[in-house]
Amino acid sequence: MFTKRYFLIGFVIFIFLQLLFYTFLMTSYQQVPFDTYLYGTGYHYIDDNRVHALPFNLINALGAWDGQWYMRIAGSGYTTYAEVLTHQGQKFLDQYAFAFLPFYPVLVALVNVLIHNVLLSAFFLSNILLFADFFSIYYIVSKLYSEEIAMKTNFLLLFFPLSIFYRAYYAESLFLLLLLWFGYALIKRNWWFVGMTLTLLILTKPNGAFLFLPLFLVLFSEVRKKKIRLWKAIGFLCLPLLSYVYLFIISKMYMHNGLFWITAREYWGPKSGIIQTLSNNIQTIYHFPTLPFHVYQSSKTEIIAFFIGIFFFIKSRKLRYPELWYISLSLLFVPLLLKGFVSYARYEIVIFPLFIYLATKLKNVGYLTKLIIFFLLLLRISQIFINWGWVE
Repeated sequence: MFTKRYFLIGFVIFIFLQLLFYTFLMTSYQQVPFDTYLYGTGYHYIDDNRVHALPFNLINALGAWDGQWYMRIAGSGYTTYAEVLTHQGQKFLDQYAFAFLPFYPVLVALVNVLIHNVLLSAFFLSNILLFADFFSIYYIVSKLYSEEIAMKTNFLLLFFPLSIFYRAYYAESLFLLLLLWFGYALIKRNWWFVGMTLTLLILTKPNGAFLFLPLFLVLFSEVRKKKIRLWKAIGFLCLPLLSYVYLFIISKMYMHNGLFWITAREYWGPKSGIIQTLSNNIQTIYHFPTLPFHVYQSSKTEIIAFFIGIFFFIKSRKLRYPELWYISLSLLFVPLLLKGFVSYARYEIVIFPLFIYLATKLKNVGYLTKLIIFFLLLLRISQIFINWGWVE
């Protein structure tokens, strides 16, 4: 499969576009002003070179926003006390790092054992994961659909306007990789592998917990058809709960509170019940005309992303594999029962079944047109991101 001419040509084009992407950012970063105000509101483990009048460094600039927290964990670990950090008048409790789950920074730390530079380690890992996503998408979608759809899915997903988060030091690229194999294992009924990938998904991002829904729905169907015994289904459903045992243990060890990783997340968003959260989100949609176009809080951009997701979710209901539809359901709707629209568009970019559907529908000129638009938007959004603008 990976030695065929069709794949090799696509892979070379992918590498070329990736190099073009980095070259463009290194030569055009000044087209967008460096946002000193937003930079001053963020946490910084490693300062951007430009605040010290040093030359622009793309590897440094890709560590904006949440990337700083992930590098802090990878470089220094989680804190064992309530240390207060300050930056330009802003105060941060170092324990807020517990809101960022450990699997991605652990991988950065493992790479750093060899490289001894957390920035370079994060950059290296982000590229390794990006290529792993490319190969995984091609393999899985080829097995389920066709090589043509697989290649189209690769380019549509990995050059989507918000795919800067696959290249920055965020956990999205790792989450996508695990999600791809979770979905494939679910379709193939490889229950042990499903349990392992879901465990790691939960340890990567909190959204991993929403994937209990597709696992439950498929297991329930298999039990009804008498293809798996009830006690086995319950066992496989409980296996990923080991991730929460691990989180409890490290929270207890570091902060003497097994649920501290939940408490830390309250800093990033007020804790509300399901009914209150759902009510708030409905009100946000209702007030769409008065919302700003794009800011840190809920904005028109997030609501537009939500409705575009709904459109493709409904259209993709006839996908060959219902398991993929269940994954879209879990990641598109369930999160809004527990949190608001902040960063919602970023959470959507890993919903690969929607991109598979898009790949099946776009042909020739339509596909190339969409891909060119995606790539140009990616370049612009990435310029904003590396200058500490808000793009999530």
